[in-house]
Amino acid sequence: MGGFRKILNRIPETYQGIVLFLICLLGSHFLWELTVRGDEEASGIVTFCGIDINWIFDYAALWFAEKAHFGLALLGIDTQLTMTLVGFPNGHGCSIIAGCTAIKQFLMMTLILLCSRGRFVHKLWYCALSLLVVVGYNIIRLMVLTYVTRDHVEMFEFMHVHVMKYIFYALIFLLWLLWDEWLRKVLK
Repeated sequence: MGGFRKILNRIPETYQGIVLFLICLLGSHFLWELTVRGDEEASGIVTFCGIDINWIFDYAALWFAEKAHFGLALLGIDTQLTMTLVGFPNGHGCSIIAGCTAIKQFLMMTLILLCSRGRFVHKLWYCALSLLVVVGYNIIRLMVLTYVTRDHVEMFEFMHVHVMKYIFYALIFLLWLLWDEWLRKVLK
């Protein structure tokens, strides 16, 4: 790590945080892609380095499906829940799969925060707080995507791939920015 710090110290201090953020974001993404298989397939078995970890994602997908169903019901929107499928009376709906659980995004957020500047003890509670924010956004994201499918199935792909995903990464960036630019300095 000492060699990395020497390289990082050559970068002006103003840009060190953002460089570290980008390295951690891209590094965690590629590490995930190299080690986790099956998380983007509806019927896939999720593995980590060949070890079956599907039970974690099955539980999380069911939990998020229940929360999306409950959230839509609170808004007065009639849905049916069948396992991880949140559907509408017209037959449209969303199947919550392993890739919908935000586990990847939370692990990325955690790695970014743990590698960021600041005291470790403060990073721990901020990671926990970030988990709550990530989970809250993911529930809202699933509710929006499910609702979109009720009357506009053709909009699902656009909303899922081009809108909600980038909002998720913007949220991760904002959580990190709040940490790096304000909290870590206040909590010295």
